[in-house]
Amino acid sequence: MLRRIFDVDGYFKEATNDDLIAFSNHEHFHVSNGFDLTTIADTVIRKKVSLINKSRILELHTVDALLTVANENGVHLELDIHEENGKKKIIIPQEKKHIKRLLSFLDEDYFTSQITQTLYQTNSKKKVKET
Repeated sequence: MLRRIFDVDGYFKEATNDDLIAFSNHEHFHVSNGFDLTTIADTVIRKKVSLINKSRILELHTVDALLTVANENGVHLELDIHEENGKKKIIIPQEKKHIKRLLSFLDEDYFTSQITQTLYQTNSKKKVKET
């Protein structure tokens, strides 16, 4: 019913195995030997990767900028960093819960409340229209 009323295809699209492989091979990431994101990717991971790709967040922000934002906002991602040819790369976590935390951050699911400055993680968001 929802899909007949609203265009929600972009939100519900899941990344294919090819999308997951391309995501893992992005220049911002380092993949440990033998790790394959496609083998542990569930629906949540696939949807998050699709949303992150659509937002182009990885193309618009450097690894340093992303890490700085996470640190400044108190988002603890427990990430390992690999340096290759002078460039920092995020080592894709191998535990599903850590992958999901990273993907939630990249999909901008963390926010700080304006009044109490409390850090929250949301599972739903709507862009506010400027008036």
